[in-house]
Amino acid sequence: MKTPRKCGDCTFCCTFMTVTELSKNVGVTCELVCESGCSVHEKKPAECGSYLCWWRDPYNKFELREDDRPDKIGLSFHVERDLRHGGVVICARVDSPRRVQVGRSRKLIEKVSKTYGAVAVTHGINEGWIFRHGVLVEHAFRDELGLATYDDDHHSEAVQRWITSDK
Repeated sequence: MKTPRKCGDCTFCCTFMTVTELSKNVGVTCELVCESGCSVHEKKPAECGSYLCWWRDPYNKFELREDDRPDKIGLSFHVERDLRHGGVVICARVDSPRRVQVGRSRKLIEKVSKTYGAVAVTHGINEGWIFRHGVLVEHAFRDELGLATYDDDHHSEAVQRWITSDK
């Protein structure tokens, strides 16, 4: 049985995730982050414990390299449930809109969208992109995604509507 990689001092998800238990909003670095990573990693909140980025996942089919760690390339992939269609949506978060345009991050987004058909990429609470079969097909801002305010439930629902809509 393969074991997940350790986060180490990577804190990429500690900024983009909303953590209700800590009243932490998206885009705000968690107060529990320290030089070596998460100061309460062994006793972290349930929301943090349930998140598994693909870089850590020993079963992801893309065999991400050691230097593909999210804090090094500014990109993290994860899976969200598609509440509308009963499947899953492949999502990615980037730390800068530039990551969608060039470099290793762009190549990985294209590769994953070719394999799974589509990837929803988001930056903060304001911006998102859809890649279908390796091609960037849409760029939208929060209002176009149907997001009046941000919370994970509404964000996931809006992204799922957006990625599965017939355009």
